[in-house]
Amino acid sequence: MNGRFPRLRSRSLIALIVIVCLAGGLAPAQAIKLPELKLGRQNTLGKVLTGAGIILLIKQFGGALNDFINTLLLNKGAANREATKVVPILTLGQGIEAGACQVSGPPDAVAKVQVVLAIAATFDKGKRFNIQALIPSASLNPAKLDRVYGVGITAIIDYRL
Repeated sequence: MNGRFPRLRSRSLIALIVIVCLAGGLAPAQAIKLPELKLGRQNTLGKVLTGAGIILLIKQFGGALNDFINTLLLNKGAANREATKVVPILTLGQGIEAGACQVSGPPDAVAKVQVVLAIAATFDKGKRFNIQALIPSASLNPAKLDRVYGVGITAIIDYRL
């Protein structure tokens, strides 16, 4: 593992998710507990499965991503002085996005963070102002927010589902 994040095609990623969920005895839809699953044109179940796979990959390769981001910041003269960790980020509001996020802060607070929830909204009718509220949480379940205070977000990597 050369510190690189593996690149998987969409079908490979979905297959990986299903295999991991079945091997762990989980129903795929339970891997991420979003309030509603619609089966139809939008293929929401596929998006949930892809999102769950991204979360699993980030959990697996978060250390390599964290090292990459810390090296990037060090090379640009903006090194972190606190503890850092890469965790999944779930963006809810204007669709669903899943990706990675680096958090920084005191070691005990950083250790508690399991996910960052981003709540997205537009401010005006012309949709000129996009707003994201970023909330570090100790719970992976978006419906059960457990905010961790004293932690900041230093980097975001998003993948649109």
